Amino acid sequence: MGFFTKSKPVPPPRVPTDTVMPASLWDNWEIGRTWCLHYCYRFNDVLDPSQLRISLERLMQIGEWKRLGARMRLNSNGVVEYHIPDRYHERRPGFTFTVTKYDISLEQHQLSGEFPRATAKPSVQGSQEDVMRSLCLHPDHPRTLDDWLYSDRPLLDIHVVAFEDATLVTITFMHLVTGASGMRQILRAWSDVLNGHEDEVGALEGIGDDLLTDHTYESEPNQYVHYNRRLTGFKKLVFLVYALWDWFWLPAAESRLICIPGVYVDGMRDQAIQDISQGAAPGQKSPFISDGDVLLAWTTRTVVKALGASPSRPLSVLNVFNSRATLLQKSASDRTAFITNACLMWPTFLSVGDAINLSLGHLAWQFRTSLTQQRTKAQCQAQLAMKRHGLIETDSAPFCVDPTSVLVGCTNWHRARFYDIDFSSAVRCPKRPLVGHGSRIGRPASILVSTDLTGPGIPNLGNVFGKDGDGNWWLTWSLSNQAWPAFQQELESLGTENDRR
Repeated sequence: MGFFTKSKPVPPPRVPTDTVMPASLWDNWEIGRTWCLHYCYRFNDVLDPSQLRISLERLMQIGEWKRLGARMRLNSNGVVEYHIPDRYHERRPGFTFTVTKYDISLEQHQLSGEFPRATAKPSVQGSQEDVMRSLCLHPDHPRTLDDWLYSDRPLLDIHVVAFEDATLVTITFMHLVTGASGMRQILRAWSDVLNGHEDEVGALEGIGDDLLTDHTYESEPNQYVHYNRRLTGFKKLVFLVYALWDWFWLPAAESRLICIPGVYVDGMRDQAIQDISQGAAPGQKSPFISDGDVLLAWTTRTVVKALGASPSRPLSVLNVFNSRATLLQKSASDRTAFITNACLMWPTFLSVGDAINLSLGHLAWQFRTSLTQQRTKAQCQAQLAMKRHGLIETDSAPFCVDPTSVLVGCTNWHRARFYDIDFSSAVRCPKRPLVGHGSRIGRPASILVSTDLTGPGIPNLGNVFGKDGDGNWWLTWSLSNQAWPAFQQELESLGTENDRR
């Protein structure tokens, strides 16, 4: 039998001088342990890899930023622990850093056409998987938690691809460490050191700290506004039956990139404000809705139309918001980097018919109202209390949805400002003039994201990357292959409607 069974991997020996700290409950659960994230930033500049490496090494010498170089191990209870070296050196660096160099321009590479390209009108672009796997990632990049647990690999895996006119910087990490908001705080501190602003680097909290549990004692789980919508017992069985039905009838999903020029988003927002302002008393201030609310309303409507869902079927729209400002930041000027998973769900419950028939403004207002209700400190604490109870009792986080509903998920990274990452001090002799907002030296021209999953994903999941330097909005969505033609048709209609205004 031994010839036909795979030997169980063995973790590296424990280093006595390492500081050992457990991962928090909020990080060490299913999504954190099964989602491996790859973020690639394309710069239309030649960056000096050594400057990037040296500045990140320096960051890890500042206070608790040393924790970024931790290794991950499992303890006897199956909980992930961080093993933090007392110092970093060539044999045990604080991060993995590899460089691939091409003596050609990026445009000369055979995969150059796979990169995002802004368009004058809204457009659906291809999947980014081929270019991510073939060009942006190192061939030996980590893919699962085991790639960290059974090696001495540090938390961050960074691969730089250098061309004569552009640079790709890809960061790979487990969701267990942090999410998009935490990664943006890491990148901000890294760029502060790179650009000579070391005095602006805030403290690091997280990676071994439990930043959220104390908040769970301030409320009871049943105080959460959607507590009674938890998937438990028979409702969970019904949900699984509907999920299997949708999976059987809908072909495999494909993730594609979407570009919507800013002028079209501005037009949608103007129309949305007009929708919800009709009937208002003279002089009454228009309700606030953001570009993100409008994009969520438009994409939700477009997704359910493209899926061909019955108007009578319930719709659960699952969004994510960052609770750091509500629960962790001491003030608006607090530059502390909270490197943990501090995002919470804010579900909104509608019907498919509502998403199709409500005006864009009233649908956007539904989402804004839902967020406002659930983002209060009291509701954040109640949701955390509910989540903690579920993780302790069942080892899974509660899921609040209608069991028979169509699911649409979305995360919005616009407030993370990934397009504003400033690596300008690493630019080697700029070859292009600093003309126009979109030509910002040392800042990302485009972003690509890929995920390796070893656990369940979320169907119909979208991600708003944000607005680039030229004002274009970039989104990615994962949909059934058969839904994409209808989605593209709706996107073309958006362009036509805006042109008529």
